[in-house]
Amino acid sequence: MVANQETIECAGQCQALTLSIQGCSVTAYYYILPVAACQLVLGVQWLETLGSIETDYKQLSMTFKVNGISRTFRGLGRAVVGALTNKEINGLQGTYFFLQMVQSNLSDQPKTHPPDMGSLLAEFAHIFAPPSNLPPRRSHDHYIPLQPHAKP
Repeated sequence: MVANQETIECAGQCQALTLSIQGCSVTAYYYILPVAACQLVLGVQWLETLGSIETDYKQLSMTFKVNGISRTFRGLGRAVVGALTNKEINGLQGTYFFLQMVQSNLSDQPKTHPPDMGSLLAEFAHIFAPPSNLPPRRSHDHYIPLQPHAKP
């Protein structure tokens, strides 16, 4: 069970694994979870080993002591979010990343397709057609809880 009380299936565990995070060695037990938004989650089990922690949410930092030595982790900061161009997306091939779709105002959308877009839509109609079968199996499946005796 994770912080929001949701149950996530664990694919495995790394016991007493030591990682270097911002120059600080962190040894902990890690659970392998399907969390796409981050590379690592240091849970409350690790945080409680630190004792007192000073957290500055304005500076996005946390300061704590390890073996009497003061350490500070700094957050990534607030990045400006914007749409990528096709060229930028192509440059990410082979890179793992997390995308989030955000609906924009419909008034910002063009009313018609540009002339060359129509030929592309026609040429690749099979890609834009409604799916006719289930997607291929993945390394992990997402569980969708159903109501008892529910009908389709």
